Amino acid sequence: NVNLTHVIFADGTTRIADNALGNISSLVSVTMPSSVTSIGSYAFGGCTSLTSVVIPDGVTSIGNSAFAYCSSLPSVTIPNSVTSIGDYAFGGCTSLTNVVIPDSVTSMGRDAFFDCTGLTSATIPASVTSIEPSTFANCTSLVSVFIANGVTSIGDYAFNRCTSLLEVAIPNSVTSIGHDAFSECSNLVSIGLPQGVTNIGFWAFKDTALRSITIPESVVWLGSEAFFRAPITSAVIPVKFIAQYG
Repeated sequence: NVNLTHVIFADGTTRIADNALGNISSLVSVTMPSSVTSIGSYAFGGCTSLTSVVIPDGVTSIGNSAFAYCSSLPSVTIPNSVTSIGDYAFGGCTSLTNVVIPDSVTSMGRDAFFDCTGLTSATIPASVTSIEPSTFANCTSLVSVFIANGVTSIGDYAFNRCTSLLEVAIPNSVTSIGHDAFSECSNLVSIGLPQGVTNIGFWAFKDTALRSITIPESVVWLGSEAFFRAPITSAVIPVKFIAQYG
């Protein structure tokens, strides 16, 4: 029924099927029982009027694009039972303002919060060892991001075009920063690269507002034009890269 506005799933339901309520633009609220353990791919994708959903304790997996394009959804609480969040799970949720990933999550897919243009803060726990490509790309309102010590890699385009991001503290556990990871973060003025980082991708900090940078001695691969068009006036660069960067 394309005119559905409120849905209550029956007690005993264990899985919300793939495409269960996808693209029902009239849907405003969803209630799921505590028996639900998984939410399928695109289960609520494209529900552009959805403003209220509670993911019950007991859910372990949120599928690919499960809530994609739920552009009216203002908040979501991910319970401590969730271990995996799929690709583009909340992509295009433009009204979402903050998200805390619980430390039960060990797998978070690429583009998980891509184009969440209303998102202002995000917390990523140590259990998520890899921030996948484009996870927070184009989150243009993102001001604050906390990356816990334990995360080891920041993927390609992970924070690309986060134009409100001013500074990021990268924990000591991170060894790899992908290409374009922070490119076009046009207001990013401060980034700390910890000892232990070994790889920095090409264009990683392209078109940022960085004015100073220190490349740790631990870096063994520094991508070409990693700081392209950044207004850097002070740089500390290991001797092994002097020929590359002059």
